[in-house]
Amino acid sequence: MAGEGTNKGWISIYRKIEDGWLWEDKPFARGQAWIDLLLQTNHKDKKTFSKGELIEIKRGSFLTSDQELADRWGWSRNKVRGFLEVLVEERMITLKRSPKGTSLSIENYSFYQGCGTTESTTESTTEGTTERQPKVQQKNTNNNDNNINNDNNGNKRIREEPPQPPSTPSNLSKIEKLILNSFGEIAYKTWFSNCKITEHEKEVEIVATSSFVAGMITQKYKEALEKLCGKKVIVKEE
Repeated sequence: MAGEGTNKGWISIYRKIEDGWLWEDKPFARGQAWIDLLLQTNHKDKKTFSKGELIEIKRGSFLTSDQELADRWGWSRNKVRGFLEVLVEERMITLKRSPKGTSLSIENYSFYQGCGTTESTTESTTEGTTERQPKVQQKNTNNNDNNINNDNNGNKRIREEPPQPPSTPSNLSKIEKLILNSFGEIAYKTWFSNCKITEHEKEVEIVATSSFVAGMITQKYKEALEKLCGKKVIVKEE
């Protein structure tokens, strides 16, 4: 069935998408602006000059300004500021403004990148056609701790596990579990986790924390959710 499973899991986005003719169409939609922020974000720590001073930009962050984003997206500066404030309120980004510029950091950046390591992120976002060979780890039968392996010199080293996203609450209601299982964990945590969701006999009421979140849920998920639960879905702002 076409489109089956497209709301689950994640995909790698090749950064050269910005060079295509589709990306030149302005003004950007809010969803496109959000993807653009992810594309601009550094996938590893780096140093850069800003107003004559060498500064370090951490992985998951980048330097920008309201005017720069306004030019990229075809928006006014006021619209950019309002959009960024909503993302801060929804705990999707953090902002640090200073004379050197605005440092924008993506919350849970490793979560969006899937594997969470600098090396794998580089391969998935900048080398879209690179084939990666699987790394086979041999089981150490003399070690009861699966997270500890021995190197060639007999020294023990701890195998680093990739960071995991925050766990989903276990006390979800029936309708919340339906949303999570149908649209995926990222969509649930991004758009629904902070909403008040109440299921009635003939309708489902979703009270969002902002008009932006309410608009995104209405645009992307309302119709599909109505088909899934067989009830009318009402989305409104808190």
